[in-house]
Amino acid sequence: MRGIMLSLALCLVPFFGLSESLTYRLDPESEALFTVSDNFLSVAYDTWLLYAADFSNPQFLQLVKLLSPMYFRIGGTTADIVIFVDDSNTEQVHIRDDDVIILTASYWLELTEFAKKAGVRILFDLNSLTRNEDGSWNSENAEQLIRFSRENDIDLDWELGNEPDIYYLTFNTSVSANQLAQDYNKLRALLDQYEYDSSYVVGPSMFDVGNGEGTKAYLREFLSGASSSIYAVSWHQYYFSGLTATEADFLNTDYFNFLEERTKVVTGIVGSSNKVWLAETSSCNNRGAEGKSDRFLASFLWLDKLGLTAKLGVDLLVRQTIWGYNYPLLNNEYGPNSDWWISILHKKVVGSTVIPLTNDGEDSRPVRLYAQCAKSDSLWGDEAVVVFGLNLADSPQTFTLSGIGASDVDVSIGYLFELTPETDLYSKYVGQKNYKDLKDMLYQGSILFLDANQKASGADLGLLLIDVLIKSEDKSTEIWCRKLSTLFAKIGTTYATERDSFLVQAVKWSSLGSSRGDPALHQYIAKVYWDELNYNQARHHYIHSQDGKNCAKLLIEFQMTKGFKCEIDLFVAQAVLQFLCLRNQITASQTFTTYTENHPTIKKAEPPYLLPLLNFLWFLLQALETKKLQTFAVLCEQYQKSLERDPCYLQYLDKIGQLFFGLKPPQPKKSGGLFGSLIDNFLEGLEDGSDDDDESARGNPAPSTSRQLLESADLD
Repeated sequence: MRGIMLSLALCLVPFFGLSESLTYRLDPESEALFTVSDNFLSVAYDTWLLYAADFSNPQFLQLVKLLSPMYFRIGGTTADIVIFVDDSNTEQVHIRDDDVIILTASYWLELTEFAKKAGVRILFDLNSLTRNEDGSWNSENAEQLIRFSRENDIDLDWELGNEPDIYYLTFNTSVSANQLAQDYNKLRALLDQYEYDSSYVVGPSMFDVGNGEGTKAYLREFLSGASSSIYAVSWHQYYFSGLTATEADFLNTDYFNFLEERTKVVTGIVGSSNKVWLAETSSCNNRGAEGKSDRFLASFLWLDKLGLTAKLGVDLLVRQTIWGYNYPLLNNEYGPNSDWWISILHKKVVGSTVIPLTNDGEDSRPVRLYAQCAKSDSLWGDEAVVVFGLNLADSPQTFTLSGIGASDVDVSIGYLFELTPETDLYSKYVGQKNYKDLKDMLYQGSILFLDANQKASGADLGLLLIDVLIKSEDKSTEIWCRKLSTLFAKIGTTYATERDSFLVQAVKWSSLGSSRGDPALHQYIAKVYWDELNYNQARHHYIHSQDGKNCAKLLIEFQMTKGFKCEIDLFVAQAVLQFLCLRNQITASQTFTTYTENHPTIKKAEPPYLLPLLNFLWFLLQALETKKLQTFAVLCEQYQKSLERDPCYLQYLDKIGQLFFGLKPPQPKKSGGLFGSLIDNFLEGLEDGSDDDDESARGNPAPSTSRQLLESADLD
């Protein structure tokens, strides 16, 4: 098969060696061609798909977040039938007909919150076809959306209409370039009125510029009237129709060169007056070619577009689409397609400065290469160059890279990334359910990012790893608990949000369908927190483990570092009682023994102790061992004064009586105040596991309840 020989290569090197055949010359000393936007690679979400995607899906969020910073364009043909409705006081709104899509305020908030969490900026395409009788734009509905957005502190940028040059085809109407320019001026004034003066306006989002003199004239006339109101001039580009596309079309150099032809037309008209944005683009229009546009076959056009548009001075391009139809970066299950991997690699290593790279071949050459400054990274420093490109031939090609080689430079330094159909491993492995190799790949990738100080990216790959662990239905093992704790430690404390998300998902995976987590995972996580001297969190996770010895050693260090002398017994008492509430009798006993034997103030393995509360705990553990209810009752009565030192002790003992002696719960009585509520929540959270007598069963209370209690009650 021809496709097997095709390959894409991205090579990050500070210089190059020599080969033979086609010659490329790199001249990093010359003036940069262009500097593109930091948001250069952006994505679109089509308005026809409003309400279709699941914006609560955590994997969707993470894979979009990995591509930030970028624009998240909400637009498309049906942008011109969208009407905003504030549904704050409405029970139900009919959201869709063939000729209208209702954008509700509640859904708008959901979309914008997703964008905020993902770290992307919305570019919203307003409806241009709400027209007055004289043909001018009726801005009333747009103003409602703008006002609502300002009231909710939503920052974004704006477009007005989609592909006005072909309204006669899509909506059987027309808007002249002069009228559209007036409409854009009106939008600019409206945004300024609502303190959106720093928001960009982008337009006119034409379907094509250059297929005839009429389209060129339309753009010129629009700019003559609206150039001062817009930040960037935008147009759309597709190579061919998805309805008729063949595999050969995706590899035809004539189509590759078509992009350069059209781009030069646009930049020639715009000149230096405005930025140029390719505001909607993919391989082919009409929603893409089924079975082709979302495959590796289309990745050649995509990678070439990323290099060629930057070389030609396009400041930013928007990929149609992030999800949905036949050309998405993410599939219907929110997993990455081939072009997502191209995009993430480009985002991580390709910088914004475009460097001249010339060749001595023809336009029909099969090897196409581009050069830009690399993003600064600890692996290669801040003066590296990244060269990326593709080979369209059905056989290997040799070429020369020259211009900055030096005899005193180690020519072995460099990083090579080669992308082939076989390296779309995530989708391939998930499809084959080859979870073992996929888990290893994601773990090693996460380690690589974290060791290179790419904390956010490493954490995101770690979250994908946990997602695969869940999909594979793997039960929690000591090995994976240790590996996840290694990633947790490497993420570090600076990236608290990413770290917390990672930990929540890790505990969820290890919980085996209940509201609990694997004691082994908690033990490893506790050690990480202890190494960081975060005693509260270390204590919390040790309580959820079965490691009584290290829990006791932590408590000793915690008490001697942060506690008062009068609290020596309190530190161990609360831990022992909470272990017992979790039916973790062996660990409770182990914690008590290790604590009393090793605390420098106690140094005693058994009673009598000088502190009454320690005597109570020793006798309590004996009573539970012998299952003597009467002894338990007498102990609670005789040591009542000591137990009253902490208001939660008696509630813990009520629970212990129920678990170990079958006592009935006392009459429902909520404790007073916030602290009492936390205790009640902690005790109620134990109900799920109260029937499990096997201490080896992996399970502990959910962090959402006990974590609050432990942080509040540690030093009472």
